[in-house]
Amino acid sequence: FFGEVRAQMISTTEVTRAAVEGQKIAVRQAEEAGQHMRAIFRTNHDELVCPLCGPLNGKHVEEPDFPPLHVNCRCFLNYEWVR
Repeated sequence: FFGEVRAQMISTTEVTRAAVEGQKIAVRQAEEAGQHMRAIFRTNHDELVCPLCGPLNGKHVEEPDFPPLHVNCRCFLNYEWVR
């Protein structure tokens, strides 16, 4: 029921979630300092990318379209400055 595969899925998902949450804090601080940024959705661009995440690769996104979009999501965000 709670084997190694399930543990791996949970850890992948939660590490992704933690990374994105940390980025959101940094971006919020930059916004408070007057720096405007926007999120770009990124995949690992490999054979494991799912049909949900694949089309978002390289697109500007806003919440709620931030990773993780599903269990075992390995996607991430990059940010660019908005001038």
